[in-house]
Amino acid sequence: MKIKSTIILLCSLLLVSCGSDELTKSKAAALAKKCEAKSEKKLVRTSKFKYGEMSLNATDKNQNQELLKYYEKLENLGVIKLSTIERKKGALGEKDHFEVSITPKGETYRVGKEQDFLGSLSGQFKICEYKFKVAKEIQEIPERNEAKVSLILKRFNETPFFQDADEPNNPKEIVETAIFRKTTDGWKLCN
Repeated sequence: MKIKSTIILLCSLLLVSCGSDELTKSKAAALAKKCEAKSEKKLVRTSKFKYGEMSLNATDKNQNQELLKYYEKLENLGVIKLSTIERKKGALGEKDHFEVSITPKGETYRVGKEQDFLGSLSGQFKICEYKFKVAKEIQEIPERNEAKVSLILKRFNETPFFQDADEPNNPKEIVETAIFRKTTDGWKLCN
């Protein structure tokens, strides 16, 4: 009988030491906000943008007009500078030649730069960021002292380089899964 009561006492102590507090959506939200504030890494999305010397086939008027409208919009926003377009004849027909340069304001959005084998320049430019909005769903895994939490993040801080074509891959809200750990000090997401 003494062994049985000792086992019950040990099991009770074990349950109390692991913490009996449940991870609620409000606790998960508070921890997610705390981690987001502490983190130096932001969830940033980028897109590739070509610049430097450009040439377009003069016969592709519709496609060229769309691209030139986009470049003119960026120039009006002060992130690029367009040179005058010159039409030149070549072996494969007429081409419109111009140069696109990145302004100092545009440089603030660039996160990477590359040059292809033909000498064309392109760079990865920040188009938007995401930040925490709300905790959606919690799935506790007691045997591992963990919980999988679905967090909804909302898009913000769209840059001039964000286009309508970026919308399908960068919706207004995304769902990310985060693993929360249950410790003797309570639930943790980051250190």
